[in-house]
Amino acid sequence: MTPKDAQERLRILQFWERHGLSATQEAFGVSRRTLYRWKAALKASGGNPAALIPKAPIAKRKRGKNRDPRLVKRIRELRTLYPNLGKERLHRLLAPWCAEQGITLPSVSTIGRIIAEAPDKMRLVPKRLDARARKTAAATGTQSQKTQRAESAPADPLGAGHDRTGA
Repeated sequence: MTPKDAQERLRILQFWERHGLSATQEAFGVSRRTLYRWKAALKASGGNPAALIPKAPIAKRKRGKNRDPRLVKRIRELRTLYPNLGKERLHRLLAPWCAEQGITLPSVSTIGRIIAEAPDKMRLVPKRLDARARKTAAATGTQSQKTQRAESAPADPLGAGHDRTGA
């Protein structure tokens, strides 16, 4: 059983054979090139209508990431030495190393992409640290005391001591 799209394309090809190109284009709004492409696919498959099933419009070739593994390793080393080091600072630290190694220095945004594409984001410590390198509430999953007090207090939307009778 072929999908409805393939059956429709086969019907359009049969219409084209009976009534000609201009009538088919006018009736279905299909270009000449598309009709010939469908006809060639049908012929190549030996008349199998499954050849007319629409294919996903994806690129035949995708550009690969051409990154030096030494560079990725060095970024990981620097992020291990200096936890949560940002891409701008990494860029400055990598400049002399890249010149020494003969590697092209990547842009700041490329360094950010390398970090983001790593499964662990090249992070060895929690995402958020305060000024004293302690985990913040967001990193530990706990609530601040202010939030805890607000949640434990009874909710009085009109304010404390408000007379609800209007008097």
